Amino acid sequence: MIQFYIAGNYTATTEEGNLLNIRRAMLAAVKIIEARGWFPIVPHSSMNHKTPWPDAMKRCKETLRGLDPKRSYLILLPRWQTSMGAIEEWELALELGIPVLTLEEALR
Repeated sequence: MIQFYIAGNYTATTEEGNLLNIRRAMLAAVKIIEARGWFPIVPHSSMNHKTPWPDAMKRCKETLRGLDPKRSYLILLPRWQTSMGAIEEWELALELGIPVLTLEEALR
């Protein structure tokens, strides 16, 4: 089974913005499931949203390290370059040999 890990903006300047980013990540996951049938890992929705950033990133990186590069993808959401966390996830995925796709590429 192919897994995919969603990387993109989470933190915003308001709680509404945070919730919007969570919704965007979840919607992207649903679209990929419908298009590809892959198994999602969406860190936006998999931990307490009050978790301090360093702790959250530690957990995200541990999750990425646990992926099989032959059966996993890192999927980058639009505007991922503006997210410090997504940049770190992207860099780690490259180090680990996990293929990286944009959301648009994953949906093709």
